[in-house]
Amino acid sequence: MIERFVTLCLRRRKLVWLIAILMAVFGYASWKALEIEAYPDIADVTSQVITQFPGHAAEEVEEQVTIPLERELNGIPGLQVMRSHSTFGLSLITLVFQDGVDDYWARQRITERINGVQLPPGANPGLDPLTSPIGEIYRYTLESNFRDERELRELQQWVVIPRLKQATGVADVTNFGGETTQFQLVVDPAKLAQYNVSLAQAIAAIQANNANAGGSIVVRGEQGYVVRGIGLIRSLEDLGNIVILAKGGTPVYVKNLGVLRLGALERRGVLGKDRNPDTVSGIVLLLKGSNPSQVLEGVHAEVAALNSGILPPDTKLVPYSDRTDLVRTTVHRVSQTLLEGIGLVLPGQRERRADGGDHGSVFPALRLHLHALHAYSGEPAVLGRDRFRNHRGRGDRDHGKHPAASGRTPGRTAGGRTCSSVGDSGGTADFFRDAHHHHGVPAAVRISTRGKEAVFADGLCSGLFAAGRFAHGAGHHSGTGPGGL
Repeated sequence: MIERFVTLCLRRRKLVWLIAILMAVFGYASWKALEIEAYPDIADVTSQVITQFPGHAAEEVEEQVTIPLERELNGIPGLQVMRSHSTFGLSLITLVFQDGVDDYWARQRITERINGVQLPPGANPGLDPLTSPIGEIYRYTLESNFRDERELRELQQWVVIPRLKQATGVADVTNFGGETTQFQLVVDPAKLAQYNVSLAQAIAAIQANNANAGGSIVVRGEQGYVVRGIGLIRSLEDLGNIVILAKGGTPVYVKNLGVLRLGALERRGVLGKDRNPDTVSGIVLLLKGSNPSQVLEGVHAEVAALNSGILPPDTKLVPYSDRTDLVRTTVHRVSQTLLEGIGLVLPGQRERRADGGDHGSVFPALRLHLHALHAYSGEPAVLGRDRFRNHRGRGDRDHGKHPAASGRTPGRTAGGRTCSSVGDSGGTADFFRDAHHHHGVPAAVRISTRGKEAVFADGLCSGLFAAGRFAHGAGHHSGTGPGGL
């Protein structure tokens, strides 16, 4: 059967070359579509319940917020560990689930539980963004020569963050630094006494007049007019024109009680960069499970749009940490190592051919790279003179009960199966396999040659290593499962 197949391939060489080229093209396209990540995401399935309770001490936060939430969250299916931390105005509960639990399923269960908890007014629990500890893929600062921290924070909150969130795969954008704008009324006690107005009256008037009201529709003939009341404060002028009371038909406005100004909330920290002691920064968080390379392409496009016209001309978004640089460096190093290996293998094969060896040829080395491209296509590939056999716990019926009797080098099991290679008398072994997925568990292959090891883990147990001696050194090959690497 095999002889007939080989004879057919030799007679139809053009067809074989065409198939090989198509396989290589398809493998290259599949390789370009691979998700390339510089860091392996080995984090547990984790979610955090974050609750802000402003103005309350840590003890009150613990008693009124953290403990009720913990009691309700206990018993969630798949929950493995639960930790909590309470501080001034903030409650943080971390839940770690067992391996295999879906992130979205776990977050749905948490949301169902916290919706049934009765918390004091002002305490609103929520979940953290769906990201991982290695999800910080892009860091930047907003820089301007004319704008202060408060204006930069406004641009960050209302322009930059919403724009960056439009990129597919961005879980959230975290802000650091800057000042939060606040409309302030600096009350003069003498004015309060002059107009006989209390501070509580001024606060109540401001709260009651900071809202829009909706009405009905007034019909006039064939037309209808929508009635609405506009009272939302949008500027200092709107705040100053609020009426507190009227005396003798004369209104007393908020602006009559003191000085109106733009201020900021109390700050609890600052962020500096280089020689700038106070600036505004942001961190783009990757959605867990997304392709970082594709997400960063979208982030770069949004950054280019922001710097090319959306932001004011005097303000620029300047990155200072980009995961793209690390991914490119990693890919460059791997590619350089592979090219150096190719350069070492090919001259050695030509030299063996010139020496008159029976098995030396440039084709085994070329076959290695063709096989690697084919492996990326996701299809099993078996090439070469020697073949891999899979064993399901039975004896070696073809070559005797002991593997050493036939020159076989047994490998360790991978998902219940064993990969092994057959060497020839000259010490040259073609390292191929019959690809298998055992219950969806990918296998990997380790190759040892004179104390050097190379690990191939492309999901197909494809330890594709031709020219067994590799620079005239006899090699030992063994297959192993994911747990053996």
